[in-house]
Amino acid sequence: MRSSRRARSRESGMSAHDDRHGAGTPAGIDVLVVGAGPAGVSAAIEAARRGARVLLVEQRPHAGGAIHRAAHDGGPSAVPMPARHKRNWARLLRQMAALSDRIRLLTSTVFLGIDGDGVCMLDNRTAGQVKLVRARAVIYAIGATERAPHVPGWELPGVVTAGGLQVQMKESGQAPQGRILVAGNGPLPLALGAQLAALGNAPVAVLEAADPWRKLWRRPLAMAGLATGPWQLLEAAGYFRRLRAARVPYLTAVSVSAISRVDGQLRVRTQASREAARDYQVDVLVLHAGLACNDRGIPRGDLHGIVIGRAGDCHRILGADAALDEGRRVAAVVMARLAGAPPRAPRRLAAEVFQESVWRLYENARPPVDGDTILCRCEGVTARDLAVRDLPSARETRLVGRIGMGLCQGRYCAHAATRAGDDANALTLAEIDGDVPRWPIRPVSVKALADAGDL
Repeated sequence: MRSSRRARSRESGMSAHDDRHGAGTPAGIDVLVVGAGPAGVSAAIEAARRGARVLLVEQRPHAGGAIHRAAHDGGPSAVPMPARHKRNWARLLRQMAALSDRIRLLTSTVFLGIDGDGVCMLDNRTAGQVKLVRARAVIYAIGATERAPHVPGWELPGVVTAGGLQVQMKESGQAPQGRILVAGNGPLPLALGAQLAALGNAPVAVLEAADPWRKLWRRPLAMAGLATGPWQLLEAAGYFRRLRAARVPYLTAVSVSAISRVDGQLRVRTQASREAARDYQVDVLVLHAGLACNDRGIPRGDLHGIVIGRAGDCHRILGADAALDEGRRVAAVVMARLAGAPPRAPRRLAAEVFQESVWRLYENARPPVDGDTILCRCEGVTARDLAVRDLPSARETRLVGRIGMGLCQGRYCAHAATRAGDDANALTLAEIDGDVPRWPIRPVSVKALADAGDL
């Protein structure tokens, strides 16, 4: 059966849209890189320079990842971006083009997993067919997952996440209409607020749940660590200048406690550590509770003889600047392992010191999830549903409690589903998945699977 599928695949060929670099079917793949953001492209370039034949797959129609997301027509995004990021990305694209004989880029292609025979499965959405490929190594560069605070009403229409809205703005080139409130924890809400202002619809306020200004003086080590990221500090200063020019308040130690819909708008109840509670009436509420490594479906170690590597934010969240070095470093380690060389101990990066310092300043204790609050929007599961059932294991929480059974497969709800009501007992995706990720790790049509054939 597999041979017939392979024959049909060879007859159908590949379209020019899918094969942006190089022509024809490669005789063999040394390294498969999943994700064509800065870390993935950098890893592909380094592996190719070291003699590898590389297949680089990207689920979007264009390379770039979240930070370099193109407009809907493939052109540059209208959302402002620091010049250094533009220069770095342009350089990567030139380097990748110069290595087109060794790097093949497939866009609109979703990585589904590695089967029991060590075959990598790729869902080519343009061709409507699953492609099968063998690789000696797989480098995952699939970025980060955004977290949203699970407060009452967070699932209502009009409530979006900061990262999701940022991607929407990059693709559309427009800010949402109406009154917008940005509330969250960490640097991303600050950047998003400034980008909204740049696109002509500044938010009514940017609310930060932590109190970074007070911590800045109480934690001198964190202050010293910030000096390792001068470019990032200049970038943040630019965001503050834009907010100030648009007269947008940036309020700290203020968090969202509840959301409801009243007369077609969102009523957002906020709670401040030093002020009385306040309500905002807005059309759009943007929430953000930090980033987590997107390690969904990544094997914990080598699998079926395939060397596994992680690059960029799916390994450790260090930002776009560090992703370039991380991609090169991981590719060098993978190539050394393929050659039988002993691995070298990784060196500590300045980006690690900077990010650790940032999160010391933005560290914020989150309140326990209210019983009636929706945990999983896909399945409509509340915190009380899990508490009443008193499910003792991760497997039962998934199969009986339905956590991790929806479209996101637990990416946005697993961390909030707890067995004892506190963060110490929060479930992890690793607990839900088990030791070996099961494929497909992303939704795929039965027809695409039935038509599977060799790449």
